[in-house]
Amino acid sequence: MRETLIGNAVVLSLLIGGGEIVSAHKAIQSLNIEGIDLETALMEIQAKRIQLLDEQLRAQTVVVEQKYQEMIRLNEQIAALYNEGVATSDQQMEALKAQLDAVSNSHQIKIQYLQSLKKKRNEVMTNFMKTMQGHRSAIFKNLR
Repeated sequence: MRETLIGNAVVLSLLIGGGEIVSAHKAIQSLNIEGIDLETALMEIQAKRIQLLDEQLRAQTVVVEQKYQEMIRLNEQIAALYNEGVATSDQQMEALKAQLDAVSNSHQIKIQYLQSLKKKRNEVMTNFMKTMQGHRSAIFKNLR
């Protein structure tokens, strides 16, 4: 029964938190929760989820930085063409501006995704701690 309860808690935790269910499931399978109480097992699961979110945050931060560096490079190329003032570079200038717009839009999307990951990471532990505190309060209230 305990294994079923823990399994249900894992599924519920993943469903509530969303994210990468397949990778989270593999990561959680590697946890050794034998011989520990339910609260500790759930805390281990949540810690693993936070670790997975941290890995996603690091990867997304790298992507955002790469997009930013690409924007800098394109701006430098546009500035160089502008300073040259060559009439034949108008097509190049327009192509670079179009490319810069596309990279800028992609950069904004990646930043929004990064912000949502940060928010999700912060909410995961906060919500879990509130839930556990509520359960403890109910247990203590019932003991009185």
